[in-house]
Amino acid sequence: MSTSSSDITRQKEIFLAALHITEADERERFLKQACDDDEALMARVREMLATDADPGPFMEGMAQQDEPLPVPGDTVGYFGDYVLLDEIARGSNGVVFRARQVSLDRVVALKMLRDRPELTNHADVQRLRAEAKAAAALDHPNILPIYEVGAFEGQPYFSMKLITGGTLQFRMAEYQQDVRKAVALIVKVARAMQHAHSQGILHRDLKPGNILIDSNGEPHITDFGLARKIGFDSSLTMTGQVMGTPLYMSPEQARGGSKELTPATDIYSLGTMLYELIEGRRPFQSDDLLDLIKQVAEKPAPAPQTPHHALAEIAMKCLEKQPTARYATAGELADALERWLREAPLQVSPKVERPSHAIWLALPVLLAIAWAGWTFLPGKTKPSISRMVVTGEATVTTLADELDPPGTAGTGVSLREAVRDAKPGTRITFAPAAFSKDTKLVLDAARGEIEITKNLMLDASALPHGITLHSPAGGYRKLTIGSSVSVEIVNVTFSAEELIGAGSHVGDGGAIENNGTLALRHCRFVRNGGGGNGGAVHSTGDLTIESCVFDGNVSNSVGGAVNVTGTHTQATISDSVFTGNQCHGAGGGAICLARAATEGRIVLTRCTITGNACTAARLRERKNDGERGAGGGIRVQAGTVEISQCLIAGNTSPIAGAENISGQVEQTGTNFIGPDAKAAPKGLGARLEP
Repeated sequence: MSTSSSDITRQKEIFLAALHITEADERERFLKQACDDDEALMARVREMLATDADPGPFMEGMAQQDEPLPVPGDTVGYFGDYVLLDEIARGSNGVVFRARQVSLDRVVALKMLRDRPELTNHADVQRLRAEAKAAAALDHPNILPIYEVGAFEGQPYFSMKLITGGTLQFRMAEYQQDVRKAVALIVKVARAMQHAHSQGILHRDLKPGNILIDSNGEPHITDFGLARKIGFDSSLTMTGQVMGTPLYMSPEQARGGSKELTPATDIYSLGTMLYELIEGRRPFQSDDLLDLIKQVAEKPAPAPQTPHHALAEIAMKCLEKQPTARYATAGELADALERWLREAPLQVSPKVERPSHAIWLALPVLLAIAWAGWTFLPGKTKPSISRMVVTGEATVTTLADELDPPGTAGTGVSLREAVRDAKPGTRITFAPAAFSKDTKLVLDAARGEIEITKNLMLDASALPHGITLHSPAGGYRKLTIGSSVSVEIVNVTFSAEELIGAGSHVGDGGAIENNGTLALRHCRFVRNGGGGNGGAVHSTGDLTIESCVFDGNVSNSVGGAVNVTGTHTQATISDSVFTGNQCHGAGGGAICLARAATEGRIVLTRCTITGNACTAARLRERKNDGERGAGGGIRVQAGTVEISQCLIAGNTSPIAGAENISGQVEQTGTNFIGPDAKAAPKGLGARLEP
């Protein structure tokens, strides 16, 4: 019995989707649903999966390829002018590599059709070329630029700017915690789509996975694989064919009406993303694909329950079933969102159960009793650091990083001077008048980091946006905490102008090296590190992290964001987000509990760890260690890691099975660990207060 080309196409698509599902039970459930209980089809796909390296016979005699699949983290080969460094994304009709363009000595993202030619057909080639043509015709800062379009040995490709901050899909939890940040992001995406529409281009597949976010928080629209000219009925789309991602597609797409698509289609998708950001869920959800498509096509979207009522109205207008009832242009949507940003209150607190005033008043007494009566037993969780007792006050009055002799005026009291002159137990604050316009305190690279050798508290909570400690070019670490010292830091952002060169082992702790006892509360760590262990924090002493965000930090050894080491070091991390962090070395894209911490312990509660990555060392000589690059989210080399109510998903590693966690963890509550954060039950992960 012959097999039609449409059957082969369906078979290929199911095979490619199933290829990335590693859990046997989950893969089997997917096959039954995708094959619609067609036993013959399921048998063919199962056989393809069993003979993954040689699926050619099922492709009706198409050319086979004996080359093994590339292993991320290695130099996987050469492709014309490009050295393929590692694979960074794979979809149903394309694969993207991080690659170095030799002639221009730059690192790019290189997209080609599947690196297995036997799975490629003429329609795939047409779509890749159409995607490159559509994106190359657009020139906008929030649309991923195309560098080069070409073909090598008959294989078409195009190269793009490399964005390493992850997708909105993987950073969704972070943006759901900050509604203004989320709205500002959608404004930029809408402006970019207005530009595309003005050039006659529809995207038709806008979704969080196609929004890349760079290290500065700027969004970049990518994947124009379904893009087409407005008013042009592409031959790549059959009449009645559903094109797009059902969770984010418009009703007219769900009905298969390709000829009636207008810019309103992309506006609907923008509204769906906005809805998910402010509501914490998508408008329509179903485990049954046909039911989901029917809901999108026919049912009105349920009204969001967010306290931001005006914002909910904007989202609902985007989700109108009739295209003409939505915003007329993406620019009008952006205008409406910008008006909301100007007029809305700075904070609208969500409905969160909080302890009564009586409990808050009793808390110091309870803490004192608990601390006095605590006995540290082997394996028992150590409590987080209680807030330090303040015995004095000092105020920073200048952004200048100076160190005038004691008793001299200079331009005011700098942070470096305040730390030097403070007595133990001092709470150092920042004068609102001095920091009303600029909150970035740039440290002098020549002076190096600020060393804290006494018990102190750095408290920027009086400033609406806190204070930013920033390393200039040539500087790396901001603070070093001495041994036998307790330090508490509140509402401070740590950032850097540039990362220490890849392969360098200069300096552990890209932002902070802690050798004493450190508590971090409501802090942000953005793009620190690049040198040794711990892209943001390297801790040999006890550590507490509460309601913090670690975004885009880099390590060239272990712990892209946080590295905990020391024989008996204890760390508690709660309500914190780790995203876009990278470790190029021995493991732990976000967090590592190092080999030296033989009796160490990390307790993670309500944390979101998504979109982090781990690779083998890039420039240093590779060691014969099969676990280099292990633990895209967490690496446990020694000691104990305990997780509760955590969301750990979508992290990457070159080692199969170690994408999210490498090593043993104790699960003491409900957690989600998987490939896609979208599948996580509601209520897990960080709960950051506004």
